[in-house]
Amino acid sequence: MVSVEAGILTRRKEAKMRFTDRTEGALVLMAWPLAKHVLTAGWTYNDGSLHRAIDLRAETGTPVYAAEPGTVDWVQDWDGHSTSGNQSYGNCVRIRHADYKGKSLKTYYAHLSRILVKAGQSVTEGQLIGYSGNTGHSTGPHLHFEVRLGGNRSNPLSWLDGDFTCADDKIRAHLGSYTSVRRPDTALAAGAELHLTRCPLYVSSVAVSSAGTVTGTYYAWSAEVADGRVRITNRADRVGVSGQVTGWIDAAMAGVQTRPAADKPSGCTLTIGPVSAGDRATLRSKCQELQLDAMGLYKETESDGLYTLTVGPITSGDVATLKALCEQLDLVSRGLCREV
Repeated sequence: MVSVEAGILTRRKEAKMRFTDRTEGALVLMAWPLAKHVLTAGWTYNDGSLHRAIDLRAETGTPVYAAEPGTVDWVQDWDGHSTSGNQSYGNCVRIRHADYKGKSLKTYYAHLSRILVKAGQSVTEGQLIGYSGNTGHSTGPHLHFEVRLGGNRSNPLSWLDGDFTCADDKIRAHLGSYTSVRRPDTALAAGAELHLTRCPLYVSSVAVSSAGTVTGTYYAWSAEVADGRVRITNRADRVGVSGQVTGWIDAAMAGVQTRPAADKPSGCTLTIGPVSAGDRATLRSKCQELQLDAMGLYKETESDGLYTLTVGPITSGDVATLKALCEQLDLVSRGLCREV
């Protein structure tokens, strides 16, 4: 069996040897701090004001990982009400990495709901350091990811590979100047040995909520990637055997660098309803987590105490998320969730 973990390290070393020098990055190839890479804000905000970081879509409780080996040199516990100064970061972790060209290199992970590391602690690339949230100066759950070189903010997209999508086409005009680090294409073979640590496990490729986490050695049940996820099994002799699937994990956790079709714009609009006030609250909450309301992609009307929701146009990934929630609410089988 080929260890995916070992394969990733080998590819990183090979990639670093091929990179050309640039002023603002990135002989250092950082790993994405989330399993899924959907940008909700770039180097500048949509109104043109400076952001000098990137925001990544993440529901509260999404695992956040260290982008590069280093030492945690600052941890902030949010005071619960301030939204200015350093408190604007909310619960935040800062990691000091090896110096780059004689300059300090640090990454910030802000607005966390929970922090799992302490100041002075050494961390490895991909180590779980906390969970995303909505603390500090934040209008919705997400991860604010920031890179500082020599004390100055540097576009994070110059330190990462180009495997990302944007939640809205408008965001692409505000990504700033950057050159993605090229990561060699990778593929996953059936039976590949996966070394997982508290990896979210899902019951299907489109499940909204995880069914727990898995730690230990697992195996890719097949090489198929569906909706950005792959199936795993807990024993090598069960690879490809019908009915012997442990569950699904995000493809990035299996070492597959892919841009899943589920995250590509589809232009689809969902009409949901009429639904009860309770179902409307559940669906609206999910749309707020996906920041669809903030982008003006969520509308609702009320008649006789029932609500009809119109959501879109949205990416096919968001379509899958909302349809899965509608299935849980038994709206799909009743014909109350329609694509237009």
